[in-house]
Amino acid sequence: MKSASTQWQETIGADEEARFQRYAEQLVELQRRVGGSGRALHRNQRLGLRATFEVLGDLASPARHGVFATPKRYGCADPAVERQQHAPGRSQA
Repeated sequence: MKSASTQWQETIGADEEARFQRYAEQLVELQRRVGGSGRALHRNQRLGLRATFEVLGDLASPARHGVFATPKRYGCADPAVERQQHAPGRSQA
């Protein structure tokens, strides 16, 4: 494997400070337009729906673990389907 070069030099443009100031202003404007309590970039999207999830009986052996271990139909009230990483209805700022 070729080693990384040490023969480089950073070149800072004369307009760098002004450019980054404009970036900051653009992000502030984006945040203002997005509004709410969330962040402007990389927001966590939410989706509310009702669904049924069915585990089929002919799954390959390596796939039969956890919720997939037993053939079963899960509905909206089943804990395995409703479990979430974050509490519903909360904005993660």
